[in-house]
Amino acid sequence: MGLLDALLPLRLFVTLAWWHICHFIAHALNVKGLKPSSQFFHKVVVIGDDFAAGIGDCITMTGAGGVVEYLKSIVAYDDKVRHNWAIINAGVPGSTTADWLMSSPKQVNTSSGIRV
Repeated sequence: MGLLDALLPLRLFVTLAWWHICHFIAHALNVKGLKPSSQFFHKVVVIGDDFAAGIGDCITMTGAGGVVEYLKSIVAYDDKVRHNWAIINAGVPGSTTADWLMSSPKQVNTSSGIRV
């Protein structure tokens, strides 16, 4: 039991590091390449805390986890949706509602390169 207790912090560290790598790659591929929207292209930015960011979800290289992956799957498989949608995950782990205010000293609303 002692070895398992010792490996738990290491597993948590590796999981969080993997999340940061996937989030960085997804941000570089999805957010930086977006152009101004037209009438047929829409953008949704999901802001929030750990839940929005996807902490605790199964994370792969193709998806960052969180609410965004669920919304992307709904939009992709719904026949009624005819426009193109870009759903961007701007969740910041550990943030609170007060952190998202423009007057907040933390300024989490600019940390991922998206000005809300």
